[in-house]
Amino acid sequence: MHTQPPLGRPRASAYDIPTDAPEADGTFAWDRTTLIVVEIEAGGESGLGYTYSDASITELIERTLAKTIEGRSAFDIPGANAAMWRAVRNLGRSGLAATAISAIDAALWDLKAKLLGVPVAILLGRCRDSVEIYGSGGFTSYTDARLRGQFADWVNRDGCRSVKMKISSTHLRRARRHRVVVKPWSVFTTTLRLGSVPRLVSRHPFHHRLHRRPARRVCRAFSPDLRRVGV
Repeated sequence: MHTQPPLGRPRASAYDIPTDAPEADGTFAWDRTTLIVVEIEAGGESGLGYTYSDASITELIERTLAKTIEGRSAFDIPGANAAMWRAVRNLGRSGLAATAISAIDAALWDLKAKLLGVPVAILLGRCRDSVEIYGSGGFTSYTDARLRGQFADWVNRDGCRSVKMKISSTHLRRARRHRVVVKPWSVFTTTLRLGSVPRLVSRHPFHHRLHRRPARRVCRAFSPDLRRVGV
């Protein structure tokens, strides 16, 4: 292997993956997800990275960003990143450009780890030997029955001790948010009472900050079920 193997030209592919049913998290609704996969070769190895974005960034990756890192040392990831951020200065660094760079960055670290013959976790360094899994979903578009089934499977079948569910909505739909928020929470606490995992923790992502009055309504909705399950 060359001591400083040069990077090949990145290749990007887009995959449009339909969901099995409409999904919504309280702030956005969708029925498909676009996965962008990036591959970069050097020294006889290939690195793989990905991101969730729009298919349009494949052109940004293969035309604008590829030429900024092709031929650079596969070990100089900070230099490659600096070059890519400079290349998108006039395009805007957030949004689509950021997702494109993140996919390339992941591929570069995967490639470097393979060239050195170590796992990425060892290359980057780790602070613990393992990470506990948790269930992530609880979409607000799901029916009560589907929510119960999803939570029950995470707890009883998969052994998850933590779950994440969506409970808030956009500030443009406050009235609807207050109705929706109680529904998934009541389903979750019912599942929790029936579950076999003794210490289950819930994580509730608020995609938008709640003002004082809506926050009080959320707390009032949660309090009875929290007391019943001993949280």
